[in-house]
Amino acid sequence: MIRFAQPKAKASLSQRSICSSSPRLIYLNESKVWDAIAVDPKLLVFLKAYRNTVPVLRHWCQKRKFLQGKRGIEKQPFQLPDFIATTGIAKIRQID
Repeated sequence: MIRFAQPKAKASLSQRSICSSSPRLIYLNESKVWDAIAVDPKLLVFLKAYRNTVPVLRHWCQKRKFLQGKRGIEKQPFQLPDFIATTGIAKIRQID
């Protein structure tokens, strides 16, 4: 009898890979290593390989809003392009 030091090691050995659990699966290139621990791995790979589907982006499941993690970065003030600045519009629009 084999004794395992940690329950995670025992659980990982008892899991079957998607390749061994479904040999007739056509879209094995769509499956990832972590798909084997899903509730229904065959359905997950089928949905990933389904035609005209788009994968969910990573930032959709994050609690922080997209691109809101840049708190320490200060924004540079806006500079007019040279061809607009030469017209003198900045002096006209300047509020005194």
